[in-house]
Amino acid sequence: MNAAVPKLRFDGFDGAWTNERISNGVTLISGQHLGPDDYTTYQSGTPYFTGPSDFTNDERALTKWTQAKAKIALRGDVLITVKGSGVGELMLLELPEVAMGRQLMAIRSGAFAADLLSHVLQGRRNKFQALAAGNMIPGLSRDDILTMKVSLPCAAEQQKIAAFLGAVDSKLSALRRKQAGLERFKAGLMQRLFSQKLRFTQDDGSAFPDWEETAFEDVVFAISTRGHQILATAIQENGRHPVLDQGKQFIAGYSDETERLLKNKGAIIFGDHTTELKCSDFDFIVGADGVKVLRTNENIRFMYYAILSNLPKQEGYKRHFSILRQSQLPVPHPDEQRKIADALTALDTKITATAAQITKIELFKQGLLQQMFV
Repeated sequence: MNAAVPKLRFDGFDGAWTNERISNGVTLISGQHLGPDDYTTYQSGTPYFTGPSDFTNDERALTKWTQAKAKIALRGDVLITVKGSGVGELMLLELPEVAMGRQLMAIRSGAFAADLLSHVLQGRRNKFQALAAGNMIPGLSRDDILTMKVSLPCAAEQQKIAAFLGAVDSKLSALRRKQAGLERFKAGLMQRLFSQKLRFTQDDGSAFPDWEETAFEDVVFAISTRGHQILATAIQENGRHPVLDQGKQFIAGYSDETERLLKNKGAIIFGDHTTELKCSDFDFIVGADGVKVLRTNENIRFMYYAILSNLPKQEGYKRHFSILRQSQLPVPHPDEQRKIADALTALDTKITATAAQITKIELFKQGLLQQMFV
């Protein structure tokens, strides 16, 4: 048994932490495969998790249940992904119980405080992923987990750390709920606005004229990106100019190639392969292929939301612009376009600000974990 001292700790505690195998304080429960006939997608029996995409402590977000005999994780267990996509992903379970598929294991704490153990293991995520990648068959074995060493303090210091980190997690959970609520409200508002169940009025209180339905290509047009594109491999983490591509991240990276800069007075960026949609009011460089840059003589942000409300279904790595260009777009009065765009932009601003808060606290927590654990 080795000893170590963390870089950061609470007042009133000193001395070294004990360093020992995790197997000395936990029980490890392996998941079990269930066939398609053994679980359902309607609520009946025990919630069933097959992988990290199922991880949630929100009962409203559960998607699978089973009444079959299965390996069960209990409240307070740390679920860890040991096979397939997302190896090393972890979650502290707060639901009463879930059935586990074979991609998962449950780490059940005995000698260690469960929530503190969860934080310690979260800090080892990169190590778990490296172990999984280095095995002959990618994945984590029971020995990979049970032979891992962790450093933990006395019970009183464990409780102090767990309470503090629990408060940080509570703040993160509250912000994530706020973000999800804003996104649900935005989705509902868009549905009501673009179905015209909800209409703005003119400043004098009178009704706006009826909307016109217009062919996509009569309202929105694609511009050439020749000379403004760079290869994906040329995108840098830092640089003078932002690069927009068809990926989920709004800004894919940066470039110093000023000669490729697309001067922009407002553009909609559509991912031909991904159907990702973005709206930009700044100059940028186009990242790689599959990016359609669109402009309009109508309100650019209104048209962005109009297209967003009726995107074609993503069908793998195929080209989707040919589908989008066959659609119809609404064209309300310019003042109503502005009011709709302003309302939805204000919501997006709140969603973005909340996401930034979440990222800031996650980075803060990550820094704490690096200093509070050895």
